[in-house]
Amino acid sequence: MCEDDFVGDINFFCTELYNHIKAKYNVTKYENNVTRYQNSEPGNIGLDTLARQYDEVVVAAGAWTSQLVPQCNIYPIKGYTVTVWDENKSAPKYSIVDDGKKIVTSTFSNGRFRVAGTAELAGFEQGEPWHRINPLLDWIKDYTNIEYDGVARHSCFRPMTPNMLPIAKKVGNVWVNSGAGHLGWTMGMALAEQISEEL
Repeated sequence: MCEDDFVGDINFFCTELYNHIKAKYNVTKYENNVTRYQNSEPGNIGLDTLARQYDEVVVAAGAWTSQLVPQCNIYPIKGYTVTVWDENKSAPKYSIVDDGKKIVTSTFSNGRFRVAGTAELAGFEQGEPWHRINPLLDWIKDYTNIEYDGVARHSCFRPMTPNMLPIAKKVGNVWVNSGAGHLGWTMGMALAEQISEEL
């Protein structure tokens, strides 16, 4: 990793950020029991109800945002990554963007090398089929000298708007922070700051 490049574990970061906010501000997080319809199912709570109970409600549900706030028109764009362990310490020292093959790479300090690529409209189809993973592994074979034993496959649903611009504003009676697509990790804090300044 070069001096002016940054990589991070987004899951760890978001988990710790939530724990900090919860402890400091007593913020409530609703996960799988919120719907856009009030009292649509037993045990669920509607956004209208939340908006009446709290001063402000922020929906940051990623690719699932449109299930709560349909007028956002956010779609799941499925991307894939592979992580290999750089057994012979020969991973590139810099992050690489291969525009021609639509691939980006990151080298982590703990010996992991990650390659990401592909963007497909597949709805919320789960899993990492090998015909999507193999091109990423082929790239490692063709363009690096990394020797590895074992591959971790990942996929994610990037929240994307039709014009590729994120939504960070009030929609109806709730705030929405979503739609940054593959730049969510890059833009997340700036979008949150933008909303916090308007609250």
